Amino acid sequence: MSLSSFFGKDWTTARNGNLRFVARHPILSEIADQLASFDLGDLTAQRAAIYVGAHSFTKRMLPPRLKIGLQTEHFYDQTGAKLWGLPSRAAILRWALQYDVLLDVSPLNAPAYGFLPDILRRKIKFGPHLFPDSLPAYAGSSGDLIFFGAMNDQRRAQISALAPLQNIKLLPYGTHGAALQAQIAKSGGIVNLHFSAGVYSEYPRILTAALAGKVIWSDPLAQPLICGQHYFALTDKPSLAEQSAVYDRFCSDFAAKHRLSDFLRAVLPA
Repeated sequence: MSLSSFFGKDWTTARNGNLRFVARHPILSEIADQLASFDLGDLTAQRAAIYVGAHSFTKRMLPPRLKIGLQTEHFYDQTGAKLWGLPSRAAILRWALQYDVLLDVSPLNAPAYGFLPDILRRKIKFGPHLFPDSLPAYAGSSGDLIFFGAMNDQRRAQISALAPLQNIKLLPYGTHGAALQAQIAKSGGIVNLHFSAGVYSEYPRILTAALAGKVIWSDPLAQPLICGQHYFALTDKPSLAEQSAVYDRFCSDFAAKHRLSDFLRAVLPA
């Protein structure tokens, strides 16, 4: 549903009862649509707006309702090294002031908020609480692995090095929606390559794979995700049975502990 009459043509929103999921970019809109599709039970009676990509929103917001910002950028990796996404203190202060709750999906980003006064820092929550209460069964396939996303020199070099070892299909940048879902459905799994060197986790791509019943092959991901237990290394060639076992462990060990419903139940009014 377009909000162009209120916000402009780049704003989109998805509805689940009284919950609204708002975004301003095709990739973030896809995440908003995914989250809005979850069975959230009685939580949908609550009047709240979840702004997917908290950094994208400045002055215009939906009419009065609880405002939850969802922050998906990477500021630090697992070693504490700064990544490309570190915002200014002024930007972080603005987020803390404009949202009632700010969920940063990466706990590794916590140092970026340390300068805030206690009253604002209490608004900040951490964790990849993006998953539904239940995920589909493993949807194994012997098809090619696929990669989707923006290309840069690091990713091109990795794809080139992997070419003799893995069959990887590169999707055109900008593949979204039904076209992306069709490619994922017939794939053998999803390849996750870091945009920059480091150990961190691209949770939106991980969510997309899980919602399709697929496994991730990835650069090293941040704890508590463990290679060989929750995902595969880029050069691994597991059997379908091994893939199924890893997917099931991911669902029970990780996704079940990071449900969107649990987060909402904790922050929405009783």
